[in-house]
Amino acid sequence: MFDRFFGTHFYVREAGATPILWQHLFWLFGHPEVYILILPAMGVVSDVLPTFSGSPCSATRWWSTPGSSSVS
Repeated sequence: MFDRFFGTHFYVREAGATPILWQHLFWLFGHPEVYILILPAMGVVSDVLPTFSGSPCSATRWWSTPGSSSVS
């Protein structure tokens, strides 16, 4: 948008810019947003699903303390 409307040269190779700048901007601004949106949703699912299904998550079986068997 800045290149088109304000005459900047962020993406113009002839002006010395890098055409792959969009990828760097994605990793800087867009990638953390994925974690902000996905991690809470995954937490809700891993909490609600075992509650309504009546069985624990499969990961809880592997984190049990020695001597306490959660396998029937």
